[in-house]
Amino acid sequence: MHDSTTLDSRASHDTLDALKGDHLRVLRAVDMLETLLVAFEASGGGAGVPRVAVRALMKDLDIGAIEHHEGEELVVIPMLRAMGRPDMAERMGEEHLAIAQGWAVVRRELEGQIAPAEAEGPASAAPVRTHPIRAAAWRDFAARYRAHVALEQNEIFPLLAGEPSPGRGA
Repeated sequence: MHDSTTLDSRASHDTLDALKGDHLRVLRAVDMLETLLVAFEASGGGAGVPRVAVRALMKDLDIGAIEHHEGEELVVIPMLRAMGRPDMAERMGEEHLAIAQGWAVVRRELEGQIAPAEAEGPASAAPVRTHPIRAAAWRDFAARYRAHVALEQNEIFPLLAGEPSPGRGA
């Protein structure tokens, strides 16, 4: 049985399903980011990493992460407040801000890898240039995003759907 503060319409459940699907895509992009980091570290920079792969990753995270958060801020955060859970709403908002700030740092560094090479020709599969990166910032972004997805999947979405979560029991 759902009370009036939980999701009870099919459209609302569809919205949560779409958000869960976004999480899968974003986690794949985070996996790719970590793979790129390993390649950057192994080569002392971006030697051998195709620019097209870096551009695709940036697009995936720009769309998949940032636009996803905008959707949550329009739907999920107001629902949490309406359910009397301003603590969860605030936490989500704070995490979204921290993730956006982390992504801005990583994105600038990715841009720095490909911008000089792109000035020399079209954005083909040519390797990126070697520029220093802050690997710790990349790892922090990936870990923060994984923890954020876990919070939403395991606590927030079940709460909104009126389902038991691992932390709340049945």
